[in-house]
Amino acid sequence: MYKPLKATSLLIGFLLIMACEQEVVNKPGQVDDLQLGPAKVQVSKASGTWKMYKDGTPFFIKGVAGGQYYDRIAELGGNTIRTYGINDSTMTIMDSAHESGLSVAFGLWLQQPEYGFDYTDSVQVQEQLDILTRQVREYKDHPALLFWVLGNELDGHYDSNVNKQAMWEAVNQVSEMIHREDPDHPTTIAIINSSVEKLLDMQKWAPDLDFFSSNAKYPQSRLVVPHLEEAGWDIGFILSEFGNRALPQGFPESPALSWGALVEPTSTEKAQFIDEIYSNDVLPNIAYGCMGSFAFLWGDQASHQSGSRRNWHAFFNEEGYTYGAVDVLQYGWTGVYPNHRAPVISDRTEFLLNGKQAFDGITLELNKTYQTVVNAEDTDPLTYQWVVVQEGAPQGNRPPGLAGWVVADNGSNAEIKAINTGQYRLYVFVKDNFGKVANAVIPFIVE
Repeated sequence: MYKPLKATSLLIGFLLIMACEQEVVNKPGQVDDLQLGPAKVQVSKASGTWKMYKDGTPFFIKGVAGGQYYDRIAELGGNTIRTYGINDSTMTIMDSAHESGLSVAFGLWLQQPEYGFDYTDSVQVQEQLDILTRQVREYKDHPALLFWVLGNELDGHYDSNVNKQAMWEAVNQVSEMIHREDPDHPTTIAIINSSVEKLLDMQKWAPDLDFFSSNAKYPQSRLVVPHLEEAGWDIGFILSEFGNRALPQGFPESPALSWGALVEPTSTEKAQFIDEIYSNDVLPNIAYGCMGSFAFLWGDQASHQSGSRRNWHAFFNEEGYTYGAVDVLQYGWTGVYPNHRAPVISDRTEFLLNGKQAFDGITLELNKTYQTVVNAEDTDPLTYQWVVVQEGAPQGNRPPGLAGWVVADNGSNAEIKAINTGQYRLYVFVKDNFGKVANAVIPFIVE
């Protein structure tokens, strides 16, 4: 029976990874002897443990999921990127990854039932299969290719999906097609978390998949191995996305504020989540079939999100500064922290607006001015940026935010004037001189 292991299991995880990496010829960033042809990748069980092998050598995935800052991955100790579909930049991404010594978990986009795709319609299913077949033929021989990810979160609104069997059977057809066209690269599918029902259904209707992938944010990541055991599925797995708490949960486990706004964890709290997942749900679970993971979201997120989600999962701010989660990830990959770590907001109760913290549900009066203050820690000089945005604002409403709201900026404290009614979010970004940043958010309402 699986029992969660404590963070002290980090040492065991490092030893297991290092045992693999001692055999790896081309580590991230080494490009002297780049492989010219496709890699042969297999997933198999050896000595009771599932492992991924690249050209016969054990390969443990230290990956990221997102579409930015690929040039930063190898220097931090990462070795793999995950994509989600094909666009005009795909071949460039593949070539750049290969030149940087990185592998690619290649995303093939399968249409999602929750957005109207009908997996009982044989015409739609065949058209999709034909498109995917052409895509596989185009990219199967690329030397950066590690494995195929068949869709992302097809299991959305799973309880209301009355065509589960048809969906999984179509997934299985895609996997079978890939194994015919490209026997050298395994297949998987990334689902939301890891419910026993889904795992049983996948075993029954999509048995051709080579391993299981879970988009499991904090704290659902701790359930993957127990759910696999309960479902009786002896299979290797990866965390295909891991990171900050998934929306709409808030932090800690608490309801949204009275007007529906979610309280976002500070960047320091998010870094702690990353540390807990990697220390407790990735490295110790190598013994239970974990073959690696992908940190989510590798980018600034504001480039494709808005409102309360504009910064929720991001590892970078919009200037390319890194949050503390990147420092923690580097430590997880290498066992060494960077020389300069991100500023810390160690106590969210010391980030206040009108003397109240985020969970207090702050209401301001129109046309009045209020004090805000934050306590951040670092050994280096810090600069502060205060930003107010409208809740659910369009993508264009990013820093510097709404004009006229920040009427005085005094570094670690500022004055905010409530100049319109509605729902808003106050952001503070605390930056050092080494490209690192901390962040905290307070939702508020103006009446």
